[in-house]
Parts: sequence; C-alpha cells; structure tokens
Amino acid sequence: MLQRCNRNNPGVLHIQGGSENSMSRPLAVFLAATLLASGAEPLAAGAPARLRRQQAEARVIGRVVDARTNAPLSSVRVYVVGTEIGVLTNADGRYELLGVAAGTHDVRAQRIGYRASTQTVDVPSSGAATVDFGLGEEALALEQVVVTGTGSQARRREVGNAITQINLASVAEPTKSVETLLQARVPGMTVDVGGATIGQGATIRLRGNVSLSQSNQPLVYVDGVRQTANNYPRNVSQGGSTFNAAQVEASPLADIDPGDVDRVEVIKGAAAATLYGTEAAAGVIEIFTKRGTAGKTAFTFQTDQGINWMRPYGSDVRPLLNMEPWLKKAYGHSEALSVSGGSGQARYYLSGAFDDKDGVLPQDHERRYSMRGNLTLQPLTNLTLQWNSFVSKNDLAMSPDGNGGESIFFNVYRSPVTALGAATPENIAKLLTRKTTQTDDRLIMGASATWVPFGWMSHKFTFGYDRAAMSGEVFHPYGFVFQPTGDISELDWQSETVTLDYAGSAEAHPTNDFKATFSVGGQLVHTADARVDGYGRGLPGPGKQTLSRAAERFVFSGGQEVKTGGFFLQSLFAWKDRYFLTGGLRVDGSSAFGSSFGLQAYPKLSASYVISDEPFWPATLGTTKLRAAYGFAGRAPGVFDAVRTWNAGAFAGQTAFLPDNLGNPALGPEKSGEVEVGLDAAALDDRLSLTFTYYHRRTVNALFLVPQPASNGFGAQLENVGELSAAGIEASLDATVLRGSWFTWDLGSTISTNHTNVVSTGGAIFYNIVPGQPAPVWRGAKVTNRDAFADPVYALDAFFGPSVPTVIIDPFTTLKLPHGLLLTARGEYQGGAWGQDFPSRLVAQRGPRGPVGCDDIYKIVPWASYTGPGDPNAPAAISMVRALDRARCYKNARSDVWFMPLDFFKLREVTVQAPIPTRFIPRATSAFASLSFHNLWRWTNHEFASFDPELIGSRDNVNQLFSLITDQLPPPATVTFSLKLTF
Repeated sequence: MLQRCNRNNPGVLHIQGGSENSMSRPLAVFLAATLLASGAEPLAAGAPARLRRQQAEARVIGRVVDARTNAPLSSVRVYVVGTEIGVLTNADGRYELLGVAAGTHDVRAQRIGYRASTQTVDVPSSGAATVDFGLGEEALALEQVVVTGTGSQARRREVGNAITQINLASVAEPTKSVETLLQARVPGMTVDVGGATIGQGATIRLRGNVSLSQSNQPLVYVDGVRQTANNYPRNVSQGGSTFNAAQVEASPLADIDPGDVDRVEVIKGAAAATLYGTEAAAGVIEIFTKRGTAGKTAFTFQTDQGINWMRPYGSDVRPLLNMEPWLKKAYGHSEALSVSGGSGQARYYLSGAFDDKDGVLPQDHERRYSMRGNLTLQPLTNLTLQWNSFVSKNDLAMSPDGNGGESIFFNVYRSPVTALGAATPENIAKLLTRKTTQTDDRLIMGASATWVPFGWMSHKFTFGYDRAAMSGEVFHPYGFVFQPTGDISELDWQSETVTLDYAGSAEAHPTNDFKATFSVGGQLVHTADARVDGYGRGLPGPGKQTLSRAAERFVFSGGQEVKTGGFFLQSLFAWKDRYFLTGGLRVDGSSAFGSSFGLQAYPKLSASYVISDEPFWPATLGTTKLRAAYGFAGRAPGVFDAVRTWNAGAFAGQTAFLPDNLGNPALGPEKSGEVEVGLDAAALDDRLSLTFTYYHRRTVNALFLVPQPASNGFGAQLENVGELSAAGIEASLDATVLRGSWFTWDLGSTISTNHTNVVSTGGAIFYNIVPGQPAPVWRGAKVTNRDAFADPVYALDAFFGPSVPTVIIDPFTTLKLPHGLLLTARGEYQGGAWGQDFPSRLVAQRGPRGPVGCDDIYKIVPWASYTGPGDPNAPAAISMVRALDRARCYKNARSDVWFMPLDFFKLREVTVQAPIPTRFIPRATSAFASLSFHNLWRWTNHEFASFDPELIGSRDNVNQLFSLITDQLPPPATVTFSLKLTF
C-alpha cells in the first residue's frame, strides 16, 4: 500500500511490506507468467498518454544509491521541489522525471531511514539533465516505520522498546545466509553456526537463555507469516544407533535466500514481544523480502565464487589434529537472478537462485535451488493485495562426523583407542563407505489484503502456509566395518504451519496536538508434524540396496498437532508528536496447556518521549528519544507434556504398554515479565549516534523436569515450579571519524551484557540448576591451586560459570575510499561463558597421544611417563607441571575437571568492494565486485585448551542449552568473490 507517512514529512512515501510464500513447480511457472503479464505490460501500455507525449520534452534522469555501499536504493521519492512532478525509484535506483520545464530547479530525494538530499540542476529546453544522489542512513530515523511487535505500523518515535533493523542495502559483503547476516550485528544476540559439518543450523539466542527446558530459539516471521517452529530433524532412525547417523540438525531459517531480503527487524524480550503471546519470550525475528516498484523492469544477476579451508585449531605440534589427509579446500559457487518492476496497480518481484558447494570433509556436498515470487496489486486506491511465494530444495551429502563411533574426527583424534583402531587411510576409508544423504524441501505461501475504508481506519488480513519436509537416508553397505551384514534407514518428516491473522487499527485526532490509535487483532496458528521411519538390517549382498531387501525390517511412525490462538488489544496515545504512551493486552490459549489451566494473559505498557523536539532543547545536542517498556510474554510446554502417555513395548512375542509421561493437567506456559529503559540519540549532523538499553527479566512458573518417585513407574515430569531472572545492558555507538567527498571513515561498536540467576526451583533439587547461580551453571571438580607446581587440591561440585556469554562486544569499521572503493571489517568478542571439553577428558584417560590442550605439557613430561597425582614413579620433571595440568592431562585424570572459559575474539568479516565501469559491460546500469573473508583470525583465553570455543554439542545443536565441545571441526575460514550486475 502506498501511503503518506505523517504531516511532518509530507513528501515521504512508504511502501508497505506484505507476506511471504512458496509453491510447486507448475504454480511457479503460472505465477511467473502472471507477474510478467500484470507487471511488465502495464508499465509500457498503461502509462498516461500525457506522459508519453512529454517524453520528447525536457526531463531529469538519474540514480539513487546508498552513500556508503553504492548499492541502488528503490522506493526513493524523487521530485522537483515546488511542483507535483515526482516518482519512485525502481529496483536499480533509477528514476525519470518527465515534463520538467526548462530552467533551474531543485530536485530532492527522500526515503525514510535516510537523510534527504537536494541538488540544483539546470534543465535544458530539450533532452535530459542527469542528477545522481547518494543518500546516507539517518543515525536516528524517528520517522522510519516499523511493524515488528507494534500491532500495526508505527514510527520509531512512537515505539517504547528497542528495535534493531538491518537494511540489506547497507551491507557490503556477500551474505551466505540469513544466519550469518545476523551474526555480530544485533546487540544482545549470539549466532553460533556450530562446526564445519555441511548443513548445520545455527543456535540463535536473544538475551541468553529464557527457558531451561523449552526451546530458546526466537520466533521467525517472513513478511508477516509465521515460520515453522521446528528444526529439520536429525537424520537418524529409531531402529539404529544415534551415534551412527547424521549428528547435526538443519535450521529452516537457512532456507531463506538472503538475496531476497530487503530488511530484518529484531525485537528482544517480553516487553517488546508481548503482542506475539505464548511463544515469544525468546524474541522475534521478522524478515521482509523485496517487492517490485513501479518503473522500468530491472534485472539483477549475482554470482558468488568461494573457497572454504580449515585454519589451525590445534597446537603447534598438531595444528590440524592429524586430520590433514581428510581435509580439502572446498569450492562453492552460487548464481541468482531477479527481475522486478510493474506499474502503480501491479508490481512484481521474481527471483531464482542456485547454490552448489563442497564442505571441507570428503563427502560433504550441498546443492540448493530456490525460487520466489512476490506480487502486489492495488485494484482500488484503498485496497492492496499481496501474494508471496517461496519454494526451495536442498540436497545434502554428509561425511561421518560428530560425536559417534563412525566419525572421521572422532577416530582420528582418539586414535588408536577406538573400535576402529589406528586412524590409517585404509581404516578411515572403511568409514567413508557409509552414505548419509538428505533432502530438505520448503514451500511457503502467503496472501494478505489491506483495506483502508477511511483515512483513519485500516484492516489487514493475512493467511500463511509453511511446509517443511525432510527425506533422509543412512546406508551402511554389506561388509561395513561396524555392521558386516549392512543396514539402511529411511526417514520422512513433514511439518505444516498454517497462520490466520487479522489486525485492525483506527486513529482519532480530537485536537491538533492529540492523537489516539486503537488496534485490535487475533491470530490462529495450527502446526502439525508427522514422521515415518523405516529401518532394515541384514542386506542380501554388496551394492546399493533398498529397505525392502533387508532381512529384518522395522517401521516407526508418529505425529503431533498444536493449536494456539489469541487476540490482542492496544491503544497508542500521542501528544504534540513527542509524548507517546502505549498499552496493550494479549490473551492466548493453546492445546499444549493442561486441561485445567485455561487462558493466559500478557499485558504491556510502554512510553516514548522525543525530548529533542522540546523548545528548550539546544539544536547542537541533536536528536534524542527516551523510552521505557514493561510487558509479558510466554513459552508453552511441549505438545504431550500435560497428558499421561504410554509407550508400546514387546518381549518374547508379547506386547504391552509401558509408562512414558506422567502428565500434569495444571501445566501451563512459562511467563516472563520484563522492564527495559533506554535512549536513542544522534548528534553532530549524524556523525555520532548512540543507543542504550537496560533490561531486567523475571520468569515465573518456569518449567522444570521434576524427578518423580520411582515407584510410580514414570520418569521426570514438567512442572511450573521455577523462577528465573536476568539483567543486562545493550549499547551501540557509531561515529563518523572523517567525512569528506573522497574519504569517509566510520567506526563503531555494540556492547551487551547478560547475567542470569536461578531465583527458585520450587524445592526441587538439580545439579546444574541451583538457586543463586546462573541459569544454568557448569559444576564439577575445581582445582583450587591450579597454578601451583604441586599435586592438585580439589573442591568438588564447585561452580564454574554460566553456559552462555555474559559480555558481547562487536566492533566494526567502514572506509570509503576514492573511486568508489569500500572496505568494511567486523569482529566479535564473547566473554564470561564456560564450557566442557567432552572428548579431551576421555583422550586424557586413554592416551597415548593425549588431549591437544596438553601438547605443551607433554614436551615436559610425556603422557606415558606419568599416570597422574599420586604416581609413585613420577619423573622429576613433574615439578615443572602445574596442578591443573597434572589433574587433567594424564591417565588418572578426573572426568569433571575439563571445564574452561570460552572467551574469544574472532574477525568475522573483512570485505573490499569496488564498482566496475558499466562501459565494460553492455547494457548494465550498475556493476560491483567484492572480495570477502570470514573467520580469518581468532584469539582465545589463555586457559582455553580445546578446538574452538564456539563449538556446540552435536545432535541437538540448534537447541543446545550447555556449551559442550564434542568431536567436530570448527567453522572453516572462507573467501568469496562476488559479482553483482543490474540491467
């Protein structure tokens, strides 16, 4: 919908986003034809005759780009000051003003979120005058419209909580995925991409862990449509061993093509996410994809060529931990093509992408196809219809990896004390006869209708459908080293999420200074999962076999269904366009709640004060907004947690029911209440900007797995017995150190802290959940005289620290150089978290190589020369070994001493971008080349003695609660060359 934003900026228009989706191949072809027919043709045939006649007259043409990255800016309002002549730029940032009278004119370019620019131009009596604009982002864009967590569209000045927005036009480096796009860009957010295993999904946390039993992944919306809440399942059969199959999960967020993304909005905490209700306590990520703009059809082509390789992650003795024979430089490439355009009544955006890349392990390979179609129709001036569709297919082949007996890394690092024996090329080749493949399919469709019957009232209806499916196979051929007769498993899983959403709002202006906006809405989310799992063992012979040929075959199936519904009310009151007060209420019900629980209410209250609009505020102090918010959100239990369930069992040909889940009819959601206060400020002509937020969260009715009496036959049961708290700050500072016509230097950083605390466990006793300690906390045997040259002294069951970082610092810098060259760099420091090195403690006990963190110690006293504290035959050189190293590096090492701080700094990204003169590329209107490096360098705490501090436990990698280092390769270093052309 094209709408005027507010009376203070009468020349600024905003194009409202819609919703996002996907389709089958026939539907894709049909949609493509529809879009081209309804968009490109009206552009040529539907132009008013008056404008066609004026094409021979004087005109002004030009292009609008982001001043920092030189990326084209669409939907920029360009107009001749003092006239009604104006247009919006197309996808390539191009515009054409027709019918301009000869003479001197001021031409102005405006887009919300960017500083407006005006240039004076002499227009000839015939022909064209060219005026190009480079718009810089506003440090504090108070008129920028946001929708995440607001119930309806709202300007930033009206919102009382922090919202982080990432505009893709301001991102110079090639973006591999939405997950890497978010990394080190959002205060209070951690994005841990795990290890080098291809297809592995990222763990995303906003303000740390909100729950100790439920998922801490934030909700994800794309163009207003709720995405599936589930990860793709791990490719493992219930009939086989969990250790002898795929060891990682894929994330549906990685399906979204970052080239289709226009912007991302992130809200953190209950105070901001109240209107999303029961599932929103961990925050919300809302993705807005690109839409077509009226004007000439624009084609954009991008190709990325990249190489991944492993940098040293061991010691100077074993820099790659003897993995060299099985590591490779992995080449990958991607190509994407998009087309957009349309008229005032029909606009379209179409895209297709193809990715093909290897991983650093021998069998790792990924091939992905995706297609998107977004259509916007405006049949009436007060009615806007939007259709969004997205389809993707991702084929994965994975090497044996992770914490499993068939893993390459597992057997090489622990060699020769494994079932495989020595890690020779001949033995490792036996593992590589296993084939692990899976295909992830995604289909997203959405439609929305926005009706504005009156200028003061609007209604928006949204329908969304998201289908995620996975088909996986793990094949051990006949003669496999650990399964001589061979086996095969096949898993088919599907998740469907249907969303129905309504939001309506009405404005009232009793006086010139007072405005009231009332919003009401409702949402219904229906999610259904189903899986069928077949396992067979005893294959007839060598060669590729099917499940039906196995001598023994087993079938497992299951499914679940959840319905969540709610409604919200909200009122926004504004006085003199600088005092704002918002109150709201969300009420939810869910089929996951216990039968006697009922509904759950989540209230909110927020305030915003643009103090810099006061008459007393000195102009030299720039712009400042003060804000505060208080609100609640929840986290629902699992589907069957509230009901008593039984498993089927069989023995000696007899079947029976076995106790499974005890059930709790009073079970309800966790409820998190949060208060946050802060300010947003910009000064010195936008050369300096600052945001600051303090928050304090308290979670009541926290869900803990409470042990039950063994006599009832059931295991632990979820109960609402806990209470948690968290507090921290989030700040960002961005400064333009130098600003000139040929050289600009921007420097900045974000910093955030998060300190959690277990307030109460309701009387239940847990080892890692202890009142007064972080939630959760690592515990074990602490060497109290760690640096002494003596035998260790232990404090048993001691507390080490939290499993998530307490401090995050993300520095960044941008240099704009002559000839359009751009250099960007971004780093990330995380500190305060502790982790356990799971494989090293076993290697220390079994030898003979010992853990990599002890290689320098073995130069003094070899592993075989000393068994540990109390060894009567200890060599004299042991006097030169610290107590901590004696405790954990030798045969008698304790299993609970391998805890270490996970503090690190990584150079996340360095990118050089350069424009290419279009005279070298026929018909191109813009061309850019960039070279980007990731993970080139790292620093770790001197007490860190393992592979990589960001490694997370395999198997449940996306929902990992504890920082558990397992047998995985760290993320590789990458270099990517990108070429982007627009026609």
